[in-house]
Amino acid sequence: MLYKLLALDLDGTLVDFTGQITPLTKSEVLRVAMNGTKIVIATGRSFQTALPFVREIGELVPMILFHGGLVVDEKGVPMRRLLLSSMIVEEILQWAQEYDVGPVLFSGQEIYAQELRLSPAQNRNFFGKRLAVVSNLSEKANRLVDKVILIGSEVECDAVYPPLMAHFSGRTEVTRSWRYFLEITPLGATKGAALAWFADRLGIQQNEVMAIGDASNDLSMVSWAGVGVAIGDGVPDLVAAADCVVPSVEENGLAIALRQFFP
Repeated sequence: MLYKLLALDLDGTLVDFTGQITPLTKSEVLRVAMNGTKIVIATGRSFQTALPFVREIGELVPMILFHGGLVVDEKGVPMRRLLLSSMIVEEILQWAQEYDVGPVLFSGQEIYAQELRLSPAQNRNFFGKRLAVVSNLSEKANRLVDKVILIGSEVECDAVYPPLMAHFSGRTEVTRSWRYFLEITPLGATKGAALAWFADRLGIQQNEVMAIGDASNDLSMVSWAGVGVAIGDGVPDLVAAADCVVPSVEENGLAIALRQFFP
């Protein structure tokens, strides 16, 4: 089977836990792209924090960003964008204050926070150079907001996640993307929905699409794709739903998958 579209998660799939793309993985991704398969990166990251990894593989490709809330072309031009309403953003900020988790607001390429709860290295990794500390985050709520991250300790996120899901059910998407992150995006902003939209725009059938990921936010695209592949150290629900499971990211699982399905 010739897969015409390949969707790749970034962190934990293409990029290892030290923030690196291994030479073998890089060469395999580039080989697949050069042989004619369309590649799209699918990540919860913003454009500016995902772009360095895309440049590293040597091939500028479209990206599904903010867990599916934004789709951009090879030049970074928006193709599809979903936004949180200002009322929802205000409600999220009130919720964050009540539960003492730190909100970070994403508006296009701008990122705002009232306080920094991560180390400087973590802030650079996740937010790049565009993170601005402001005195009143509510003043930014009326901007075009793509997503809000709530940052807390692992224990705090464990405690807040269930009531947060229940409170915003049917109005937003809520994702536990990292042990310290709870992410809130517009309703319908999933990687699976964005991938389906992108494939349809290209005239590519569902059975001609492969998706590879490791985290809960990859479940929708791995389940939707004609073939869904899970990285071996991925979350249990994703591994259970995948058509194929490959070794961990440290063991070049992505490269192994590409050699298997794109010989």
